[in-house]
Amino acid sequence: MRKRNATLFLLGLLTLALATTAIASTGNATSKLKIVIDLSHGQGPADGNWTGNKLEALHADFEGNLSVVKGYEVVWATNLTESVLADAQFLFLGSVYGKNLSDVEVQVIVNWFQQGEKTIWVGTDSDYGGARYIVDNTNRVLRAIGSKIRAEPTSVEDPFSNCAGAYRVRANVSNTEDAEVAGIVAGANASNGVLFHGPTILYGFVDGVAVSLETTTVENVHWVMKTGPSGIVVDHDITIMPPVAHADGQEGSFVIMAVEKYAGPNEDCKIIVTGENPYGGYQPGFSSEYYGYPLDGPTLVMNAVDWGVMVESASDKTMNEISQLESTIATQASEISTLETTITGLESDLAGLQTLLYAAIGLAIIGILIGAVGVFKK
Repeated sequence: MRKRNATLFLLGLLTLALATTAIASTGNATSKLKIVIDLSHGQGPADGNWTGNKLEALHADFEGNLSVVKGYEVVWATNLTESVLADAQFLFLGSVYGKNLSDVEVQVIVNWFQQGEKTIWVGTDSDYGGARYIVDNTNRVLRAIGSKIRAEPTSVEDPFSNCAGAYRVRANVSNTEDAEVAGIVAGANASNGVLFHGPTILYGFVDGVAVSLETTTVENVHWVMKTGPSGIVVDHDITIMPPVAHADGQEGSFVIMAVEKYAGPNEDCKIIVTGENPYGGYQPGFSSEYYGYPLDGPTLVMNAVDWGVMVESASDKTMNEISQLESTIATQASEISTLETTITGLESDLAGLQTLLYAAIGLAIIGILIGAVGVFKK
């Protein structure tokens, strides 16, 4: 009993210490509301001004949701430097168009990310027209920040679930069964779906091995959205760079959005990867309608931002595991207590039976003695 109480006491102290750390982390998170959106690599107007652009209204709504509704500081970045990323918690890095990321820019992103409590959303694109350099830039960043997610150098189409064109994929399979991402997909229903205009798909990369996210579970990586079951891999440069973890012509429901938790050297960063851009580009995922099809893009994107700005660290995970262990120990302690009560009751019953047994033996002996006396008298 003393040993059990001592164990519970030590676990309680450890939980209190971790809870204090978690509260401190949450306090830091609330003061980091700066979101940077990159426009310096062809994702949108180079000067950051959407006025007159065909996507002007959409991006006004996008910025309004971030700044007015959520209260974040929004910076449309016309270059990626340390000063631009200073104090930012969230970086939208859409797929590059016509301009590669420089070594300096990649290092700036890495340095920023390694500060801890950061989230980066990396958008990518398909290899349509032989534009493999887009995926190359995406994977270069993901590799540099130590992510386990990669973009496939290919494209995916869906002849059934789309917006008036198989390449205008309407992803309509959401991961509602995974508690880690259920909040991200809440409100993104199958009837509407989310637009991924001319996208690619994703795969996992663990210990130097490429794995399919449809069939392999990767630690701390969670798929969020998939294409419908009628999705098909359509590679545009099969002789130059075929898909890595999939095959040209393969059909099925493919992961097109995934997230990673506990990333970075402090295990407190998050990574979001999509097979197309959430903003900018030709027609982004934030779209609420396209070619007459209603879409849940704004809901998904804003849910993902909410998830991203919520700081979670590996210590939180450990605290949850300890909480579960404490619950198990408490349950077992209750069961032991019940068993002890049962045993005490049985011991009492046994003592009563022993008393009756002794009385019966005594009476039997008396009977024998009386009988014996009677015999001798005869």
